[in-house]
Formats: sequence, C-alpha cells, structure tokens
Amino acid sequence: MNIRTSQAWAYLYTGDYEVAEDLLAKAVQIDPNAGYAQWTYGLTLRYRGKMRESIALFERLVDASNGRVALYLSLYAGALAEGGERSKAEATLADLESRKREGDFVPSIDFATILTPLGDHEGAIDALERAREERNALTWGRIHMPDFIALRSSPRWRALAQRFGRTAPFAERAF
Repeated sequence: MNIRTSQAWAYLYTGDYEVAEDLLAKAVQIDPNAGYAQWTYGLTLRYRGKMRESIALFERLVDASNGRVALYLSLYAGALAEGGERSKAEATLADLESRKREGDFVPSIDFATILTPLGDHEGAIDALERAREERNALTWGRIHMPDFIALRSSPRWRALAQRFGRTAPFAERAF
C-alpha cells in the first residue's frame, strides 16, 4: 500500500490526478487505516475538486487520531477553507497556534497549508520560510503541488523558491 501511495505521488507531480486517485483508492482499500495513503488520497480528491469527499476523509483522519496529528488538522482546515467553510478552518488554525504557543511542535508547513486558502499569502510565505529553516522534507515536496499556486506570483515566493533550490516552481503550474 505504501508502494501504491508513493507511485501516486509521481502522478500528482505530473498533474495526472485521475491516475493518482485510482492508485490511492486501491491503496486505501488494501488498508483503510493507513495514514499516508489516506492523507495523500484526501489531497488528490481536493486537487480534483471533490471537496466534500476530501473534507470527509480528512475529518475521519482527525477523528481517528483524536485531533493529535497536526498534518491531518492542517489538511482538513485547508480543505475546509478552500471549500468555503472559513470559520471552521480559522478555528482549527487557532487550535494549532495555541498548541504551538503551549510548546508543542507544529510544523510550519501546516500553518501555510491553512493560511494560503484563507487568503493570508504573506503569512503563508512566512510559514514556508520557517518550514525551510525547520528542514521539513515534506515542504520541499509540497511546494510543487497546487496548494501554493496562489503564492507563486509573489516576489517573496520567487526568493524562497531560489533558497529551496533545485526545481522549486516559479510558474503557475509546477509541471
């Protein structure tokens, strides 16, 4: 199931969300409790515009983890924000900010995941800059995904992409 999930990422990077969705549906069928397959599947559904399904999947992940996994919370809140449920997204963001103030480690990519669809692009770039400093490998991979397309016209994004190096995207599409 991890092999199918990792294979699906190749299709996500090329924008072939339909094939990625098929692979992930099979991975989730094999192991319905596999977090990696589940959250990747939720992202894929979101990228395909299937917001209701994406939100429901992320909500199940949050519930199954008793809200302890910041990644699941951020993906859920990002999908909520994109789906027009701003107040729920903002409440989840506030919860993650509170956890961070109380000393819990919350990866900065998780804040950027919520701030971007909420329209706080400067805050999202601030969070991505912190994520780079944290050396969060997930950040380098996810900057290529549609989550952060809204940021790519910013000069700050261009400077950050250069600091990420390699093939960080400048254009509207990363592929």
